Amino acid sequence: MKPSSKLTSLAVLCTNILYVSAGCYTHGEKWANQGDAVYHTGRACRGFDGNKGAFQGWFASGEVKNLCYQYGDQKWEFQITNLNQGAGFDLNDDDCANGLASEIIGCESGGQSDNAGWRFRADPNNGKC
Repeated sequence: MKPSSKLTSLAVLCTNILYVSAGCYTHGEKWANQGDAVYHTGRACRGFDGNKGAFQGWFASGEVKNLCYQYGDQKWEFQITNLNQGAGFDLNDDDCANGLASEIIGCESGGQSDNAGWRFRADPNNGKC
């Protein structure tokens, strides 16, 4: 492989790495238990035991919904924002759960990303809700 090809390959690799991790927080607490975090966000998105989940239902234009879950000494802070400034929407339950799960599983210290007009944020921190 020519040196210029090696540099091009390295540049592409570095670009992909930066793109994949761009939404992840690089400092702060790590998830005490990623599996439990995914489980609880699934309940917040899909409902549980006949109860409505915190993220179910209508989001007005620009509305932000928050949930804080206490897990031992950690508080898990979750947030979903409807980025559409012109209309409200009902976020699909599976899209909700998958959006938050991506920030939990893909980011050891939590993260934030925008997808299809929605912002998903998941952040583990020390302290109480």
